[in-house]
Amino acid sequence: MDLIKQHNSQFIKKGIVGPDLELFKNTIIRTNNFQIECKECERNKQKIEEMMKNIIDGHESYDYVDEFEEITIHLREEHNLVEKGYYMAKFSTSGTLIGGAILGFDHIGLPIGFIVGIILGTFWDRKSKSQRKVI
Repeated sequence: MDLIKQHNSQFIKKGIVGPDLELFKNTIIRTNNFQIECKECERNKQKIEEMMKNIIDGHESYDYVDEFEEITIHLREEHNLVEKGYYMAKFSTSGTLIGGAILGFDHIGLPIGFIVGIILGTFWDRKSKSQRKVI
């Protein structure tokens, strides 16, 4: 985490900004939290440190997209974590489709389904955040 603070401008120049930088930081924190009890997280912590050093040394951040995705998949599958806004995306899409199927794909079905999906997604996102289940 100290490397990110020290080299924040370099990460921004490499395109790791906003939500990407937040996810990167949170992934580091979560990996650190689980490294004692999880050997995979211990290995992932070393991978992340290596990625950060390489990005600072001039490598492009997109060179590590697949590796980083593997780490977040591990956190989601093995530690039951979700990314920020996961339920909002899931329920708004599902709500739109279900609303359209039940009430018709016209002026009323899609918006009602979408609104119900947003409400449910917001509820579950807040619940997962309060349970500290967000990466």
